[in-house]
Amino acid sequence: MIFHATLPQINGNTAAQYQSVSSASSSNGTADRFDPQISIDNLSQQIQRLFADSGFEPLRRQLDEIRGLSDDWDGSGAPAPTFQVISTVSEALPLTQFVSSPVSLVPSAEGGVAISFSRYDRVGQVEFANTGEIVALTYSDDSDPITWNVSIRDLRKTLKSIRDFVSG
Repeated sequence: MIFHATLPQINGNTAAQYQSVSSASSSNGTADRFDPQISIDNLSQQIQRLFADSGFEPLRRQLDEIRGLSDDWDGSGAPAPTFQVISTVSEALPLTQFVSSPVSLVPSAEGGVAISFSRYDRVGQVEFANTGEIVALTYSDDSDPITWNVSIRDLRKTLKSIRDFVSG
């Protein structure tokens, strides 16, 4: 079996869709295809396979560490990231392939998770807040910080903009 992952939409209502495609033909000469309803456990296993197959293992480990945080993780009352934020970030990580700079995940003191990109003095971030808000940020030593709200539909475009900024 070959597992293909597609992310037609990344939002709170739509999980990543996975399709198992058999390389063998069925008796009627067409490929045996199915798109099963996915349980949370199955989805988690599929995401782990995707990370392992795509070089995302360090990011998966960072996300696992963040997933284990509890409220007041920073000693100043910061809320732990919600399950929804962790799920959304898991689904969004494959889109980071558009950004060639180093990528890291950091918990937010306001509650959420940020995907951070940096190269030399240029930094870009996309923060997924527990409130459901997504905010992008870019800055460098030579420029003032620029922030903007991001819809989940525009995430790919936002990551490309951050790539262009960080690449200089």
